[in-house]
Amino acid sequence: MQNSSYEVVFIVKPDAAEETLKGILQKVRDTIGGLKGEVAGADEWGKRQFAYLIRNYQDGYYFLVTFSGAPSVPKEVERTLRLNENVLRYQTVRIIREKSAAATRESQEVKSV
Repeated sequence: MQNSSYEVVFIVKPDAAEETLKGILQKVRDTIGGLKGEVAGADEWGKRQFAYLIRNYQDGYYFLVTFSGAPSVPKEVERTLRLNENVLRYQTVRIIREKSAAATRESQEVKSV
């Protein structure tokens, strides 16, 4: 089975210490690596204000992690984030790679033969 690519964005409480922020990001990386996934990138977007209150907070620290792995990897990443009391929200999406025009033509030629 081919590994899929995913992105997870999560928001951490604004009053979390710097070590806590780094620890959460490292825990996500370790979770992905422990399940034989591969982290393609991790970005800290910094502190941003919300459009509305989330658990009585007006802002939070945003993080984006891009990774690939088996379907069990994003489930375990979400479980890790859900169990951490400093994480306010998270969202995981699967990245769908579009085929190039040449690859599409080749697959149509194979089907027509």
